[in-house]
Amino acid sequence: MQFMRRVSVVLLVVALSTTLAMAGPWKVLGTCKANRLTDRDTIHVGADKGTFRKIKFKVFKSGVDFHDVNVHFANGEVFDVKMKEFIRAGGETRVIDLPGGARTIEKVVFWYDTDGKKRGKGKVRLLGRR
Repeated sequence: MQFMRRVSVVLLVVALSTTLAMAGPWKVLGTCKANRLTDRDTIHVGADKGTFRKIKFKVFKSGVDFHDVNVHFANGEVFDVKMKEFIRAGGETRVIDLPGGARTIEKVVFWYDTDGKKRGKGKVRLLGRR
């Protein structure tokens, strides 16, 4: 019984490792400066970056309060992500799973405000995973 449990654990670890290796690392799709007030920004991605299944944002310099995100795909569809989430400098948003499998992202539009009064403008980086 103990042997079977160990074999099951080993198989589970191998399966998880394979899945993570196939997913690949996060790729930087674009970066923008976040103004001090409530604002809207667009990060243009384009077909030359490839197709992606997941995205997330990483925040630098100053915290960012995300309100809404629209992912525009190359085929004209728009995926609206209601995101009411404050991310401190150095933090990341949750992972956003894109509908329909791997898709070409044309651009990502997001609405936000910052706590930049203390530390100046923030910086937002969009990351994608295949």
